[in-house]
Amino acid sequence: MRAEAQGLAVSMVRESLEGVPDFPLPAACAIRGYRPGDERTWTEIQLAAERHLEITPGLFRSEFGADEGLLADRQLFLTDAAGRAIGTATAWFDAAYRGRP
Repeated sequence: MRAEAQGLAVSMVRESLEGVPDFPLPAACAIRGYRPGDERTWTEIQLAAERHLEITPGLFRSEFGADEGLLADRQLFLTDAAGRAIGTATAWFDAAYRGRP
């Protein structure tokens, strides 16, 4: 049975962003950081990819907050050869995740 059919959840935890391995991207792709206005970019990517969760216009702010300086440090976008954002990743943090920061 597929994991999504079973309702399984996956959590990936890394104690810090120090020493994260560097992997080369295909020549046509690039990585860029969060820029003001990327709330819409993130939402469009999620809407295209997510089949099981409701993606609403307010979800970005409720999940990531409004501190654009902090977002610039922890949210990335994968871009294609034309510079369009096609993927995203965010380093989350929680001061009390499972009793630890």
